[in-house]
Amino acid sequence: MATHFSTIGFALETPEDFRILAAMVTDLGEIFECPAGRYVRWAGDCGAELWVQYNSDGRFLDIQPHFSAQATMRIGVTTRLPRPTDTALDGAWQGWADPVEDEDPSQGRYLLTFEAPDFALHHDLPLPILAGVQLAAFAHRLDLFESEDAFYSSPLVAGRLNAQAFIPSAQPVRQGGRNGPETEPLSAEALVCGHILKTERLINDLTGRPFYWLLLETDGGRIDLLADPELVTTEPQTGGVAMTVCWLSGRIL
Repeated sequence: MATHFSTIGFALETPEDFRILAAMVTDLGEIFECPAGRYVRWAGDCGAELWVQYNSDGRFLDIQPHFSAQATMRIGVTTRLPRPTDTALDGAWQGWADPVEDEDPSQGRYLLTFEAPDFALHHDLPLPILAGVQLAAFAHRLDLFESEDAFYSSPLVAGRLNAQAFIPSAQPVRQGGRNGPETEPLSAEALVCGHILKTERLINDLTGRPFYWLLLETDGGRIDLLADPELVTTEPQTGGVAMTVCWLSGRIL
């Protein structure tokens, strides 16, 4: 089964696997200090990244995957989204893709949420702000079409989508505990369709395991899409169209 880690070439099955990997890349990575602790970032030549979290006492908290994306999307970042289950270094951002006005980036094409592997490094960032975001999409599901005509004629599409659709997912969440009001903030997931501008089968530097990278042109800009080979039933082709349900990881640059 594809996971966010297998999407960039890491096969992790047990909690011990995560600790072993964290210890390995901590010896190889770059340290970023912040008030809540520190991150250690490992970045491979293939573009795969791991962000290891340690609290202020040096205790291991978590490890998050990312990818050194080639694409940058203009996003009007408006809201911090720390959640009750997050560690001190976890978090997500909410904002508007391709804002209407640079001076007031609080409106745009659509509102999206993305997880941030370096969230706490921006603890004092003033909001709202227009930012370039390195946005990487980790495929949960992937369908590939050799052309735009093949996309529109597919029963999977059936006239419901266009070839550059970007539809963020909503997820019911109860705020303030069990008895709090239920709201529906966006999750860091989306259904994305896009034209394939570039594609390559990459090899993870540490594990030797392959994964796929696709550069997509979609509504609001370009994003980098990553996929576990088990999701890829036909080779991606430049000039084709990809449709994916994916998890979004982004870094504010």
